[in-house]
Amino acid sequence: MELRHQHREKELQQVIGGSWQTPDVGEQSEVERWKRLAQDKSRELEAFRLELDSILDILRHLQRQGVVFPITTTPIQRS
Repeated sequence: MELRHQHREKELQQVIGGSWQTPDVGEQSEVERWKRLAQDKSRELEAFRLELDSILDILRHLQRQGVVFPITTTPIQRS
C-alpha cells in the first residue's frame, strides 16, 4: 500500500511539474482523428439546425397568414 502511495505521489508531482508523459505518435494521431470526427459532426449538426430553423420560419410565416396544417390521427407506417 505504501508503494502505491509513493507511486501516486510521484505521478502527481510529475503532473504538477509539467513533466507528465506525452502520448506517443499513435495515440496523438488517434486523438486528432477523433477531434476531426467531432468537428465534422458538429458542422453537420449546425447545418441541420440552420435548415430546421429555416423550415420552422416558413411554417410560422404560413401560420401568420392563416394557413391551417392538418393533424393526422393515424401513426405513420414505416416500411
